[in-house]
Amino acid sequence: MSGMNGLLSQILSNVMMGKLQNHPLMGTVNQMLAGKNPQEQIQTLINLAKSKGMDVNAKMFSEEDLKSLGLK
Repeated sequence: MSGMNGLLSQILSNVMMGKLQNHPLMGTVNQMLAGKNPQEQIQTLINLAKSKGMDVNAKMFSEEDLKSLGLK
């Protein structure tokens, strides 16, 4: 599972740095989030992850991973 953690960490890092801004999926996600409040955006992202087969309740990031992304 550590390979998956590294990949997810890398993807999130790239998203946060704007490196995926021109990717077609980002356009779709941005459209899905447009006009929604933060709670609705979070729920939308959770639903999207579930629809892609992700276990949203599984611990995927270590404390170090989150710190490296600038999150607490």
